[in-house]
Amino acid sequence: MEGEKLMKYDTQKIVTEAAEKIAEQAGKKTVALNVSAISGYTDYLIITTVQSHAQLQGLMNMLDDFLAAHDVQTRNPTKRPKDDQWAYVDCGDFVIHIMRPEARTFYELERLWHEAEVVYSQSADA
Repeated sequence: MEGEKLMKYDTQKIVTEAAEKIAEQAGKKTVALNVSAISGYTDYLIITTVQSHAQLQGLMNMLDDFLAAHDVQTRNPTKRPKDDQWAYVDCGDFVIHIMRPEARTFYELERLWHEAEVVYSQSADA
């Protein structure tokens, strides 16, 4: 259907914008992956690394505002993550993972989803 195609286009646009905002604020090695062909629960993943709990909380606050401005509903609360190593925001069509370096190295999400199309990748010098 025409509306479904438009929705996917809008979702990818929001995912790319969110990834850019994350990279601008504090996220390092930020990537956005299109997993729609290989995932049964979401279409896109955004993965980023932060160095501290304060950065993690700051990104969560920014995302709360960004998602609200784009009328994106979340399936989990975005305030006060209890886990210092890994927080996520489930937006249905996309999921945002904010990880400390240790968790990102341990779980290797990019390796798990290696068949995914990369739709955003933060430049190496950022």
